[in-house]
Amino acid sequence: MRQASKLTLWVAAASMVVAPLVAWWPGRVWAEELDLERAVVRLRLLEPKGRMTRGEKKRHAAEIERVWAAVEAAGEEGVARLKRELADAAKAKDKGHFFKLNGAALLWRLARLHEANTIAGIWTATPLDSHYHDVFFTALEAAKTQDPRALPLLKACLPDDKGCATVPKQYLTLRWPQTQEVLWGAYGPKGLPELDGILEGAEDPAVVRFALRHLTAAHYLGALGKIRWFIGSKNAAIRHLAIDCVGVFGHPDDYRLLVDGLRSDDPRELEHYARALADFGDVRAVEFLLPLLKSDDLDLRLQAIAALRTLLTRDGFEALRERGARSRDAAERKVCWKTVAHVLGQIRLTWEDYAAKPDAERTALIDGLRRRSQAALALPTGERTLTRDQFLEAAKEWKKAGSTAGGKHGWVDGRHVAAVAKPGDVDLLLAVRAALYATLTDASLDQVATLNTWIRRLGRSRYRRAPGICDRVELK
Repeated sequence: MRQASKLTLWVAAASMVVAPLVAWWPGRVWAEELDLERAVVRLRLLEPKGRMTRGEKKRHAAEIERVWAAVEAAGEEGVARLKRELADAAKAKDKGHFFKLNGAALLWRLARLHEANTIAGIWTATPLDSHYHDVFFTALEAAKTQDPRALPLLKACLPDDKGCATVPKQYLTLRWPQTQEVLWGAYGPKGLPELDGILEGAEDPAVVRFALRHLTAAHYLGALGKIRWFIGSKNAAIRHLAIDCVGVFGHPDDYRLLVDGLRSDDPRELEHYARALADFGDVRAVEFLLPLLKSDDLDLRLQAIAALRTLLTRDGFEALRERGARSRDAAERKVCWKTVAHVLGQIRLTWEDYAAKPDAERTALIDGLRRRSQAALALPTGERTLTRDQFLEAAKEWKKAGSTAGGKHGWVDGRHVAAVAKPGDVDLLLAVRAALYATLTDASLDQVATLNTWIRRLGRSRYRRAPGICDRVELK
């Protein structure tokens, strides 16, 4: 079929002006019939013009849907004609990015995975944040299929760290990196080797940073060697994130790497090493963190305080009390005194009574408090337990419902799962997480955050004797 003539373009443009004027006519809905040629041309002309009122947005969306319906009604001929127009826009270096992204979304509706490569090609050559709504929800539909043919779409989205998506009826706005987390999370554990392979030769900082985050949250152990390598990156954001990720993995082999990092003279880098050591969970690090309390950098001191609160020891506790007494910063004093008051409340002593006790007894009191807090993560004797078969049944139920709340197994929490899950069940929990991402509600994203803590604990149990905070992190 020949390309649209100038007359056809003129008529199409004129009808866009006339349509809103006649749409209000009493007792009538404007229902001009569109043939395929005019529908495709009109779609190309439907570029939004600046900020629109709510009414203008509504009319614009209705016209897009009407044009889409006309192209869809043409079947395979509609697909072919739309592809030609999209190719023409690309060849002409058309700056109308809306048409290219909206047309790609229509192409998905018409042909889905059969045209995934075509759509991915359009996305790769177009600024995705110019109309991210169509991109994100098309990519999400593709990700939910968990079909390998969807991967080109997910990969095409990776470089974008500016797009923003609003979920209809959820009052939920997603920004990077959460946009990417939803897409790759919905695709499920089969996407992790792909993302790991992309990380191997990635140069785009947005791609590297997301891959580091996602592979770490999924506890994909095969990526740990690459993540360690990125600690040497010249890009500070990537370097700092890699330090954080090594701490989250908590592999016994990395204790010395993280402690040695405290030799840095860069306060920002030291913040990340302090945070990573807190996440790592080995209380031997306290002696190396204590000197940070003397830093002239307030942000670094606050991070050191947070780490010492997490890795609670007698030396750290008493250092926080001293820091609180000496600090001239109100926020720093507050967090130190709050920690001291909480600990004293837990051991039911005043500071004077605590300080009067011998060193060994003070050490035993604080160590005992820390160990009791970790023991609380295990199921106490007599509490309802979960069998292995019930766990597998629960996972099946959660995947089907896209939720871990309610239902027959709504009572299950991380302690029950930890008691019966096996290290190989990480992928099973990632599959449950994929269903939660696919549901895409405030509630399901909250459940994802909880599930990530289960995955982290189970992932660490593959190579650590104690997955949580302990006296010494050791290989299993």
